[in-house]
Amino acid sequence: MKLINRMSVLRFKRICAILNRARKPVSVAVLAARLEVCEKTVERDLEFMKSQLELPIMSGYRGQWLSQKVTLCACCAGRV
Repeated sequence: MKLINRMSVLRFKRICAILNRARKPVSVAVLAARLEVCEKTVERDLEFMKSQLELPIMSGYRGQWLSQKVTLCACCAGRV
């Protein structure tokens, strides 16, 4: 199992916030630009979030979206 660090957790929270606010699917390229990381990092993060955290992230040819709203931490919901 992959170890996660603080920066990964912060990216996970930001990805959830971006996808929660999006009204349409968001591409990996857009997520990478918003997070200022490479696309491969976003792809790995999304895969980890789906497989290990079991978040309802859906994928399609237009991008990624959440099938329902997600909050990783109730105490941090408004801070991301």
